[in-house]
Amino acid sequence: MYIKLAVVGDVNRNGSIVLAATPPLQALNVKKMARLYEIPRRKDILVVNLIMGTYIKCSDYITKLALQYVPIEDFYQYSINEFFMDITDSIHLFAKNPYKFALKFKREMIKK
Repeated sequence: MYIKLAVVGDVNRNGSIVLAATPPLQALNVKKMARLYEIPRRKDILVVNLIMGTYIKCSDYITKLALQYVPIEDFYQYSINEFFMDITDSIHLFAKNPYKFALKFKREMIKK
């Protein structure tokens, strides 16, 4: 991803917290939990409000996708945006190595 994007709680409140920042924005030293007023005012930086319904829909989609690759007992969800999956027993069905598996999963996730 090449977009300098920050997701904040409320773009109309200068003290609003940055909930997510893309790697290109993080390279400008804007991290999660920074304040809106700390983000440089530049035309190449996009600042948007969190849309929780869309966030939940995307999280659900990614979770369902992951469960197409591993059984439920190898899937560990820690929060709405964090999970781990143990691909030890299923990797051979989808890829030759973990790197190729990750690429396949990423492509599938982005495709939709």
